[in-house]
Amino acid sequence: MTIFVDAGDGKDSTVSFGAAGKKVVMHSKDNVFSITAGANEVLSMKPLARDSAAFKPEVIGQFQINSITAANIEGDDFDVVNPESPLQQWLAVFHDSFTNGTDGWAVNTGPPLQTSTCGGVTILGGPCKTSSHIVSKTYELPRHAQVKVTARFHFLDNWDDDTAWMSLSTSSGQTKMWMEQYSWCSQFFTLMCAEGHSACGQDKYPDKLSRLISVSMEHTEPSLTIQFGTTIGQEIPPCEVSYGISSVVVEVR
Repeated sequence: MTIFVDAGDGKDSTVSFGAAGKKVVMHSKDNVFSITAGANEVLSMKPLARDSAAFKPEVIGQFQINSITAANIEGDDFDVVNPESPLQQWLAVFHDSFTNGTDGWAVNTGPPLQTSTCGGVTILGGPCKTSSHIVSKTYELPRHAQVKVTARFHFLDNWDDDTAWMSLSTSSGQTKMWMEQYSWCSQFFTLMCAEGHSACGQDKYPDKLSRLISVSMEHTEPSLTIQFGTTIGQEIPPCEVSYGISSVVVEVR
């Protein structure tokens, strides 16, 4: 059903709902659409285009909501990348900075996961906390066709040809999407290696900080599990060699 209301040029065309005192009114006047509840304006929309096609879903102009209370708001209008929109931009849906704690990450063994400060950066794990451990988190995602994960990996203390890795959940299970081997000293004798900068942990070992990880893949599942781990042996104390994670970002399109 369509209702046309036209009070004339310069006049307020209105449609009212509810009884007096609890009335909600939709107004249209001078190219401005608004909704009032009682004496309060709760929404207004003023397109820049002054023509018959002005009030379209793609409004170019001003849109203001003064007050809203809702138990739940859901939307399903995100444009998934497809052959018709191959240039669809990435949408960042999660960013874990760890400035307020572990952000829901968990560790597979040992004490509860903690954060550290290393070189002025808050990291997940760190010296004496994560070495042979696997840390993980599962994210619930909006509708999408691709996913991208970026993060920073920090190699701390006595890394000796060990490998760090990140895995993502796929239709065939957890799949390692990034791996990197690192040794703080590539010489046969460690005395031949120049001392570098130790940002945290043991002073005698230079740290390799903020290694950028960026991985994207086709993905349509409603959830994504990210894991970080290493090949460091469980017998090696975490105060001897460790790692940390920072700035984990999950994007979809």
